[in-house]
Amino acid sequence: MRATFALALALALGCGRTSQEPDGAPAPGGSGGSAGHSGPGTAGAGGGGEAPPTCDATQSVRSPLALLEDLELARTVRAVLKEPQPPRGAVEQYVRYDANVPSPAFVAEWHQQAHALALRVSQSPKQLRELAACDPLTRGEDECSEELIEHFVRRAFRRPVTEDDRAEMAAVFERGHELGGDFASGARAVIEVVLQSPELLYLVELGNGVARGDSTELTAHEVATRLSYFLTGAPPDDELAVIADSGALGADTRREQAQRLLGSEPNRRHVQSSYERWFQLRRPEAGTSTLTLEEEAAVREETQRFIDDVTFDGAGTFEALLTEPTTWLNEPAARLYGVPGVSGDAFRKVQLDPTQRGGLFTQPAFLSASSWGNRTHPFNRATAVLTGLLCQQVEPPPPVVVDPPGPVMGPTMREHFESITASPACQECHRALNGAGFPFEHYDEAGRYRDTEEGAPIVATGALWVGDAAGPVGNAVELMARLAQSETARACFVTHWLEQSRRRAAAPEDACAAAALTRQFGEGGGKVTELLLEIASSAELGLLPDRVLAPED
Repeated sequence: MRATFALALALALGCGRTSQEPDGAPAPGGSGGSAGHSGPGTAGAGGGGEAPPTCDATQSVRSPLALLEDLELARTVRAVLKEPQPPRGAVEQYVRYDANVPSPAFVAEWHQQAHALALRVSQSPKQLRELAACDPLTRGEDECSEELIEHFVRRAFRRPVTEDDRAEMAAVFERGHELGGDFASGARAVIEVVLQSPELLYLVELGNGVARGDSTELTAHEVATRLSYFLTGAPPDDELAVIADSGALGADTRREQAQRLLGSEPNRRHVQSSYERWFQLRRPEAGTSTLTLEEEAAVREETQRFIDDVTFDGAGTFEALLTEPTTWLNEPAARLYGVPGVSGDAFRKVQLDPTQRGGLFTQPAFLSASSWGNRTHPFNRATAVLTGLLCQQVEPPPPVVVDPPGPVMGPTMREHFESITASPACQECHRALNGAGFPFEHYDEAGRYRDTEEGAPIVATGALWVGDAAGPVGNAVELMARLAQSETARACFVTHWLEQSRRRAAAPEDACAAAALTRQFGEGGGKVTELLLEIASSAELGLLPDRVLAPED
């Protein structure tokens, strides 16, 4: 599916450069042979044999039924239970899963967590009063049970409560009340059942029955839900829910609400969590870092503050995200950078050496997460660049491959990786991987800058082999500068946000919308928030296409 989409988008954009050979010398480090594996990309994917897509009508396919992701579930539960936002830098996680079909392990774990959450909330008379907007001591249990169902279930299901909902939850409340003998017991039963309901765990979209071309209009509450999860990873807040009640969620209103939502500091964290997922900023293996817990927390918050600053308070561009030579440091983070004069836990903005640092991918949060124990891992770093910034598919290594840690063949990790990937069979993939990974070798496993490794000088030359980004680079700063100007990379960035708004991988039918957004994005200077506003106000955000995405797509 994504390969077809890549070709269609490349044709729609009319990219000029599709050759896999960069100008000048081949990828450094002796890597020759055929170009590295180029899986599905976006602009610049190259190829032929298919006609350009026709872009004179809205084209899309229906997203599969979407199960909330881990952070979305955490934020949803917090919003539904009216609990406070976590502090900046906190890791928000209840559960993790990757499929739209919950595993038996998830079902069992979430049942336990829902029970624990319901028990805790029901033991707080104050929180119960807030959930029900009613005090049973003054208004009576019967009236407050009805109010609890009306207010709590509405928030949890993100739509008005139906008569069937009321009847079902009234029976649940009554059974809980019988078992426990008080209002709190009935409320606990309702909370526990609702937290496990598919209406909470999935984003259910049925539409309002009004046809528009090959699609059906979403209800106003479904539009509000789609908009809110796209931009905030959480259910609609009170203001957006009230607007949905009125049914007035046209394109202009969606744009206004998107601007408001993006102006909220807690909501900005969703942008950071999106980048964490796309650019592999979270360490996949526990206990493999050489950073202390204090340093781990510092570099995580550094990156969060940097993303906030360059996206919402600074230049606000894709280019700044990749090249801005400033960051936010406290004392533990400053030690990693070797920046003097920063003391204490408070973060402050500092200017960095632009020849050594620039943007998100030269920060310790990325560099340490993509390392392996006390060694760098050029393949991990390359994979993050190729998949996250160029939308290339990187095939997993054969099972016989020995990955570090292991015997190092040569004083530097570059020489080690060159040695183990020297065969022609390996070079089919590793020309691209080595070329994108070696430019990061000036940064050690914790993200510290270095000029030597084991006494040998660092060689950080490399090359890209994809679309208009193709060409040799001298180091990671040059690599990011090249990608910041690349239409291929901008198209990939647009694709990530489109996929997030539609909660599915890109399909061929998305090529026209993606091409138009990519052109707008480039012509507008690569402003990230403007891209999000354009997607939020697009016609597709309010429609439920009739064609369902087939499994083979």
